[in-house]
Amino acid sequence: MKRLFLILFILLFSVAAALWFNEYKGYALFTAGPWTVQMSLFVFAGGFLALWFALNALWSLLRQLWFMPTGVRLWAGNRRRVKARKKLVGSLMLLAEGRNKESERAVLQGADVVDLPVLSYLVAAIAAQRQGAWDSRDQYLELAAPGEKRAQIGLGVLQAQMQMQARQWEQAIAKLDWVRERAPNNHHALRLLAESAEALQDWERLAELLPDLRRNAVLTDAELEDLEVRTAQARLRAAAERGPQQIEVVWQSLTREQKRLPGIVALYARSLIHAGQSEQAEHVLRGGLEKAWDPRLVNVYGELDLKPATRTSEVLERWLKDHPEDPDLLFAAGCQALRSEQLGSARSYLEAAVRRAERPVILRLLGDTYDRLGELNKARDSYRRALAKTLGEEPGSHLVPRSVELAKIQPPAGVESFAQTTAF
Repeated sequence: MKRLFLILFILLFSVAAALWFNEYKGYALFTAGPWTVQMSLFVFAGGFLALWFALNALWSLLRQLWFMPTGVRLWAGNRRRVKARKKLVGSLMLLAEGRNKESERAVLQGADVVDLPVLSYLVAAIAAQRQGAWDSRDQYLELAAPGEKRAQIGLGVLQAQMQMQARQWEQAIAKLDWVRERAPNNHHALRLLAESAEALQDWERLAELLPDLRRNAVLTDAELEDLEVRTAQARLRAAAERGPQQIEVVWQSLTREQKRLPGIVALYARSLIHAGQSEQAEHVLRGGLEKAWDPRLVNVYGELDLKPATRTSEVLERWLKDHPEDPDLLFAAGCQALRSEQLGSARSYLEAAVRRAERPVILRLLGDTYDRLGELNKARDSYRRALAKTLGEEPGSHLVPRSVELAKIQPPAGVESFAQTTAF
């Protein structure tokens, strides 16, 4: 449209100029030495315009010839980028089809030319990961974003995640430590570091991570509590093998909140019992149960080996007044009654516990009690019910408390106590 208006303007101007020159005739005279040139003003104006257009066209042609190499290079570069972009799209399709080697080869052909080299090298890294080419994978990730700090952090986390998928736990932890030095509060890096430490069972490292996980809210409250319990329990188990002093060292290293978690308190008390410190374990358990009633603590209380055993029985009887229907408490009372050789009381407690919860562990202990009392038919029936329950129930469908060690109570010869098969 603009060009049309320009042509119309030139035509109108030409007509107006022709009419003006026709009315006001004049001439142009040029003298140079012995030469003299005379022409009409109209011819001079037309020649001047023609010369101007000719010079302008010549100048444009010279400029195009001068900048032609640059234009050719730009054209060739654009062509290469278009080809590289097509290679990238094609490699993504190959990767989706599982043709990893072909995808890696295709994307690398234009990785240096494409507009987004980071994407090309990421595709190549994924293809190398699928082929188990760990060195090539790490090399591609290093080439993806050289010199860009933020991109390097993100790629470092991605590399650690790939190393974890390949079960290269030590390399993953080393890369995540590198990320933490540059981004201490990176949530994903903290989560992956916790997963790697747990996979390696590096509980001390995991214990050091817990405050950062809590402060940055990396995990939900339930996930964090579960991780704290697993970590503390693993550390307590390891400490129990090294002696009572190490148990106390681990316990004192826990935070106040962790010392209140029933799962941790229960294992701490159990560790003390196996270390021959039932007095301290009883104090810990009683304090925990007075603050918050929990079946895990009740179960461990039934394992106490105090002298005389009637001390714990008295405490349990007092608690039964407030919790008469609690099967865990009844089971614990039955265990302590067996320790104090009160077989009749033990049978009553265990029968009451079975009526409220038919768990294999309670049925087995009741069978042992019947056997000691000489009630063999009832013992066989209790064992049979325990076996049926064990075969019919899914693992972890209920809380199975740790049994009392009946080996210490000396059952009749030929009867193997179920507790002899349990392990700490």
